[in-house]
Amino acid sequence: MGDNVSNIIPFDQRRMLQAALAYAAKGWHVLPCFRPKKREDGKVLCGCNNLDCATPGKHPHGFLARRGQYDATTNADIIRRWFAYGHDLNIAIELSKSGLVAIDIDPRNGGEITKEKLEQEYGQLYSDVEAITGGGGQHYVYSSPHGVSNLPGKLGPGVDLKGNGYIVVWPSLHMSGAEYEWEASSD
Repeated sequence: MGDNVSNIIPFDQRRMLQAALAYAAKGWHVLPCFRPKKREDGKVLCGCNNLDCATPGKHPHGFLARRGQYDATTNADIIRRWFAYGHDLNIAIELSKSGLVAIDIDPRNGGEITKEKLEQEYGQLYSDVEAITGGGGQHYVYSSPHGVSNLPGKLGPGVDLKGNGYIVVWPSLHMSGAEYEWEASSD
């Protein structure tokens, strides 16, 4: 991969592996994703090396997860194997297999305005498990109601309700250079 690409920040494989194993121990299905890279010219691109990648650092690693989100697992041996290959990885949690849903607020696409409107109509949005994305958005994570499969998907501009999909999680790196974080009171 000698095309003048390096990590935005040093990759700590041990920390990422420990986080992936901790999520799996909770019963959350872990998915390996490509990690953003910074070229010597300062441009950031996805670790998949596709200059036109639409979701840098947010899509499954094609070699390790050939079936995409369907390869998400809680199997510690498989997760260790992913990291043994030496790839710099982000990690995501596949929601449906993990029994979770997430409300994804994307401020770049009007998510804060939509969130305010929804809260005025339905009350404050709250979750015991909240993440701050590397792009400044939020993921509100909830247990999925058993048997629910007909979620609306979009709640308005910049607000998605995800049930069949995944979210990138700490300590993954966003293309902005910021890490995904769990909100301090989330446990």
